[in-house]
Amino acid sequence: MPHTALRTRLAAAAVALAGAALSFRPVAAPGAEWDRERDAVYVSDLAQAAPKSALSADGRPGTWKLVSYSTERTSGNMVFSAPQRPVAPELRLKVPVAGWHALYVGINYQFIWQRPQLVKARLESDPAFTWFTREGEVRLRLTPDEARAVDTQKKYTDRDIVEVFWKAVELRSGEELVIARKGYDPLRLWHAGTDFADTVANFSYLKLVPLSEREVAEARAARGRPETRKVMAINDMGWLRWARSRAELREELEPLRDTDVSMMLWGTFRGSYTAYFKTRAGAVPTGGDNEFEKFFSTFGEGMDAFRLLGIDPLAEAVAYAHSLGIKLIASLRMDGPKPPPYDAPAGPLYAKHPEYRCRDRDGSVMPRVSLAFPEVRRTFVDMFREAVGYGADGVAVIYARNYPFVGYEAPVSESFQKKNGAQPTALAPDDPRWLRHQASYVTVFMRELRAMLDEEGSKRGRRLDAVAMIRGTLEHQLDVDTWLAERLVNYLVLHPWGASTVTEEQVQSFRARTHGTGVELYVDFYPRELPAELIRRNALSYYRAGAEGFCLWDTDGRIKRPGEWAAWSRLGHRADLESRRGSMPRLFRVVPLRTFAGYRVDASWWHSTG
Repeated sequence: MPHTALRTRLAAAAVALAGAALSFRPVAAPGAEWDRERDAVYVSDLAQAAPKSALSADGRPGTWKLVSYSTERTSGNMVFSAPQRPVAPELRLKVPVAGWHALYVGINYQFIWQRPQLVKARLESDPAFTWFTREGEVRLRLTPDEARAVDTQKKYTDRDIVEVFWKAVELRSGEELVIARKGYDPLRLWHAGTDFADTVANFSYLKLVPLSEREVAEARAARGRPETRKVMAINDMGWLRWARSRAELREELEPLRDTDVSMMLWGTFRGSYTAYFKTRAGAVPTGGDNEFEKFFSTFGEGMDAFRLLGIDPLAEAVAYAHSLGIKLIASLRMDGPKPPPYDAPAGPLYAKHPEYRCRDRDGSVMPRVSLAFPEVRRTFVDMFREAVGYGADGVAVIYARNYPFVGYEAPVSESFQKKNGAQPTALAPDDPRWLRHQASYVTVFMRELRAMLDEEGSKRGRRLDAVAMIRGTLEHQLDVDTWLAERLVNYLVLHPWGASTVTEEQVQSFRARTHGTGVELYVDFYPRELPAELIRRNALSYYRAGAEGFCLWDTDGRIKRPGEWAAWSRLGHRADLESRRGSMPRLFRVVPLRTFAGYRVDASWWHSTG
């Protein structure tokens, strides 16, 4: 067959496939729509936003670019904002309805930019902005099966508008919508090497669905209550990537309001660096010009910014969490240096004390400090005491990262030989006798930590919480059974190990251990991104296996996907999970565009079909 004819046939097949995907969008399942879905009101013409000077047809610096569009149910002008200087200002629009409504934000995500997109929105009466980052996966084209499975796969194209559930709320008369882009530079995500300030923002429309009396009652019942607060959030220092102001700090916590979250594990320490200013035990990081001398890209830069503003971020976080009725738990990762080339040490404890470093079997240095040394344990306990002094409600040790915590240091090996009459290097690394001996030093640390918490708690008249997140037990020098027997912790969190998620068998095994101890067993719920229906199903499976609650690693990312967050944040409503089966598709929808910038959206030639 001639090459030209072959290319023609392949192109025709691709066009047919893309066109088929457009025509196979799923019909709404029972419960997927609200009772009064057809009465929805759209704020879809953003050309009506103020100030008019912030709008333009060409998207020149300092403005939002207007682009016309239409879907089956609405039409208007969406806005895009590019990462230019000056930064495009906030936009404001009148909200034309009052009373109880379900709010959705429509966003067009573009494939060709290969960038994360971000836009911020709030109602005038809201205390903080909600951040909207991409949910699901934008693709060049979809198969019919992928288009049908939007509730479990969340795939779409840039010829669609993604309709994300924001919240159910009672709107006051005269309410306004405020739209903003991320302003400051940089906002780097250390893991991804991505700058979120250098990205395009889009806002297509606000959709307002009036709620029936039944749905209003459901919305009120969905708020967190003491018996449903079975969700533990964790912001593992991610807030220092996102926040550079008091308002942005509050934006990291505000989505927890009225949810099933009972406490926030707040990243407060990395190694002996502290994310607060009043410290003697640790040290406050600073920024600098040499990227390779920073522990991670934005830690020191963020603390420098807060220092200039006169804001102590831990004091601010504790106060705001308490205003939401949520405990704030100071969280520690016992970091050593990051791998080269980012090999700056995590504070002076490691940098200035080579004698405290872990040793491997051959005597070589490992990039960790050892809990076998009383000076190391004392430093961490004193840092925790400082955080509790800020009003933190307890502490968390993240044992799921930065192991080993004890190696073959001379005091460890010598004490083992004296007790057992054998050199540890003569044994297999996983010999139970050796693992228990290493774990005994971690247990001493946990006892010292518990004693400090009890001492500080007595001053407040209540027991302060201790949280331990683990992945494994003795193989990571963790004698969990002793911790449980002595009630050294209040919560035991299972982080995935040996698999990408915590298994039901692991939950059953540890529930047998925690039963009757008074220690609550939580599952660190992975993966971080998951369609709402799969969140619901997996949560029920974990509950049946014995989980008593859930931890949400990297909550700072999850709250910025509001459709998913509406599912994550209600996991304590166990009895409702079964009945919500049909309603989960409400939280994320895909709406095909009919026209875009005046053109009919035709998959047979649209640019992103290739």
